[in-house]
Amino acid sequence: MDPQALFAGVAAGTESVPTDAMSVQQLAQQVWEASRSPDEATRGQGLAVALSLGQERALELILGYVRDPAPALRRQAYDYAVTQLPTSLGIVREAAGGQDHDLAVEALALLAEQADASASPTGRTLLRSPNPAVRAGAATLLGRVAGNVVVPQLRGLADDPEPAVRRAARRALARILGEDEPLPTLDEPPAPAGALPPPLPERAPPHAIEAVRAASSARREQPRDPVEPAPQPPPSPTTLELSVPSAPGSAWSPPTPSALPPKLPTEALALVRLLARVSVQNRGPVLEALRHVDAGELAQVVSGYRAGTDADRGRGVGIAGMFMGNQRWVGALRGHLSDPDAGVRTTALLALAGLPSPSLLPAIARCGADPEPSVRATTAWCLGRAAHAIDASSFALGHLQTLATDNVPEVQAAAQAALELLGGPRT
Repeated sequence: MDPQALFAGVAAGTESVPTDAMSVQQLAQQVWEASRSPDEATRGQGLAVALSLGQERALELILGYVRDPAPALRRQAYDYAVTQLPTSLGIVREAAGGQDHDLAVEALALLAEQADASASPTGRTLLRSPNPAVRAGAATLLGRVAGNVVVPQLRGLADDPEPAVRRAARRALARILGEDEPLPTLDEPPAPAGALPPPLPERAPPHAIEAVRAASSARREQPRDPVEPAPQPPPSPTTLELSVPSAPGSAWSPPTPSALPPKLPTEALALVRLLARVSVQNRGPVLEALRHVDAGELAQVVSGYRAGTDADRGRGVGIAGMFMGNQRWVGALRGHLSDPDAGVRTTALLALAGLPSPSLLPAIARCGADPEPSVRATTAWCLGRAAHAIDASSFALGHLQTLATDNVPEVQAAAQAALELLGGPRT
């Protein structure tokens, strides 16, 4: 096949990547050339091909894309890198040092969580960033990975005009010097809505991470209301079932659930797909069967999903993540937030709410602008629960207040409930 036709076909998903080394090398060269094109569509084709070439090749080729002029391409490259941690830490460091401040803040928080000592030079440079959220993120990172050598720079932030930066610097100094975390001073009011969430210990306390899951368990154990519900019109095939999210697992179900088969499959992929097709009430046996499959097989099902290719698989991974997920699932679930299927996005949000961390909060908050009301409502629920679990209310309040003015009542109700949970003002 003509190399250009093969490149275009792989980018569009209509051609498979060839297995011979010469063709793969040719595609990699075409990606490199496309990444330097002034045309965004051409660069986008290059990124799509890069992500089809397997982890090793992809990570070599997407490094420059996290600083691409197009925000969508930067985001796509970064989100892929997050799914490949820790191998991809170099790409995350590259994103931290870029001009996209939102991406830099996420990358700095992730580098701090990963305790990436190689990011120390990047953090020291970013203490001089014009963006206060980046400066605060850099200080937090250095508090995790640097030693006494950065103490003078951190002390230099004592006069920073932004309270959030001063707080982050004081916490970082206390961590490096082995001191108790300092109390807030009178000139430092509570962090404004939208500010960086406070730094965490090495890992959020297990009881905090389990808080959201416990709500789901309690809900499932409650006796069902014997009153027959009022009849509802059947959902349209393209409309997701929407309820104000009150517990993980109750906010999304398939519009037309399938019955449980007489005998459950034993393969992880078949069980994950089935999990997305059955009603909420019938998920228990499928989840129990999933707990008995080979862990490596299930991990491959989770990490191997590609956006837009198999909605049942994507939704099933999210549902499984609500009850079985762990930190190794986070990268894959995070990538689901940009999936074209609203059900995949919704279930990923619910799973991530049970695995909260500072670097995830901005990704969850961005879903508040989703075109699908069910996703916006779920975003409000998840943002409130995740922020509550890791004591990051200051970050979430502004986003929730915006969602509380949404033109869809269900979204408003979910946001109001989350604001009440966080102790913020109701609108």
